[in-house]
Amino acid sequence: MSTLNFIHAIAGNFNAEVFSFLKSREGFVPRMYLDDKNIPTLGVGYALVTKNSSGAYVRRPDAELAQQMREGKGVSNCLVI
Repeated sequence: MSTLNFIHAIAGNFNAEVFSFLKSREGFVPRMYLDDKNIPTLGVGYALVTKNSSGAYVRRPDAELAQQMREGKGVSNCLVI
């Protein structure tokens, strides 16, 4: 795993700056896809599943995804099938 060096002042909207940074580093896929670990993913790498306390993958709650979309945290402008 590499360390990202993102050391500069953010002069505008924090979420927009982070989204722009992630989009430039990871790309943006406007639909669901499997990442390199076969995890269902959306946008700029927003995982649709997470590991629970026992290590099993579970789907993220719809309310959590909806909130992330409302806040524009990497999943806005995506086609969800």
